Amino acid sequence: MKWIVLVLTGIILYQCNKTETTSAKTNLANNMTVEVSKFYKLRDYIRVAGKIVNNNSVPAGAHVKITCYDAKGGVVTVKDFWPESTNNINSKSTSAFAYMFEYIGGIKRYEAEVVEARTW
Repeated sequence: MKWIVLVLTGIILYQCNKTETTSAKTNLANNMTVEVSKFYKLRDYIRVAGKIVNNNSVPAGAHVKITCYDAKGGVVTVKDFWPESTNNINSKSTSAFAYMFEYIGGIKRYEAEVVEARTW
C-alpha cells in the first residue's frame, strides 16, 4: 500500500512516499504493525511519529526499522529502534511513539516496518 505524505519544512514542501513492507519475521513480529502518522523535517532532524499495533495474544515489544530512499530508489539512511525500550505493548492494543534522527538530504520516500518482536 502506498501513501503520499507531504512534509512541511519551513517554507519548502516535500513529497515523500511511504511503502509498507514485509520480510521474513517471527510470528510475534508478523502480528505487529507500525502506522506512521507524521514524517517531517524539523530543523536538522527528521521526526517520525505514529503508533505500534500489537495484534498478538500476548504482550510484546516491537523493533521498528525505517528505511529512507532518494528519488532513484537508493537507500539514504536506515534507522532502527525499540519504541518502548524493554517494555511490552499489551496484547490487542496500540502504543504511540515518536522518534527523531539527523536529517540527510535527498529523502523522497520511506518504508516503516516491525522487523522483530519479543516479550520482555
